[in-house]
Amino acid sequence: MKSLAELAADLSRVSSDAPERPRLWLGEADAGLLVAFHGDPAWKAFHDLCAAVTQPDVAERLTTLILRGPDSGAGGTCHWDLERLAPPHTSYPRLTTLTVEQGRPGDHTFHVVGETYDENGVLGRLLQKMPALQALTAPSAPDRGFFRGDTRPLRWLSINAGYRHQDFLRHLAEAANLPQLSTLEYGEPTGLGFEDFAHATARNYADLVTSSSVALQRLVLRNPSLSDGELRRLKALRPAMQLAVIRIQQTFL
Repeated sequence: MKSLAELAADLSRVSSDAPERPRLWLGEADAGLLVAFHGDPAWKAFHDLCAAVTQPDVAERLTTLILRGPDSGAGGTCHWDLERLAPPHTSYPRLTTLTVEQGRPGDHTFHVVGETYDENGVLGRLLQKMPALQALTAPSAPDRGFFRGDTRPLRWLSINAGYRHQDFLRHLAEAANLPQLSTLEYGEPTGLGFEDFAHATARNYADLVTSSSVALQRLVLRNPSLSDGELRRLKALRPAMQLAVIRIQQTFL
């Protein structure tokens, strides 16, 4: 098994400039280790990365893990199998930031967490291994297991619903383990193939905004299935909260 340094050195020697080529950046300071990976998670380089990151001497120093990938293929799905980061005896005591590629408007590839199309509770299992986590970005909504267990200092959460929102907003409104969460970005899919997606309702958003467990200061909604009137009423429920709405319209010629 390659060490993290060996993997970085191997990838740096690849001569191709293709955007799909895997890349790995490492940085270390007194606070700990930053790891940023760019590549297709189906390729061996990502599997090697996960094997290296889960080694105790790396996992215990890791403070930031960024996983990004290229927009490759046409109309496909990019599967970030994070189970590789969650073996039973691995923990990340210093990790404060975990970022997993969400994709960009106009991409051909739809990013999700999971070996298939289901998140399968892996984000909740990872959260239990990350007692210092403050910022999380992920392309799939976690299931209700994410909101169980000990409290976490999570302050910033950016979630896309993926293929199934798993009642994310309802579970978050009832959560007792994220008392410091102040910023939420939440996106739902739009466009071809998502006509039958079960969107969150106005009631789901209202319950979240009025929750006594999650005192949001900033809420960013991407493609919410809400009318302008419903958005105004939502804002009125917590006037001091910043509310931003992003709507993306995709046109296929």
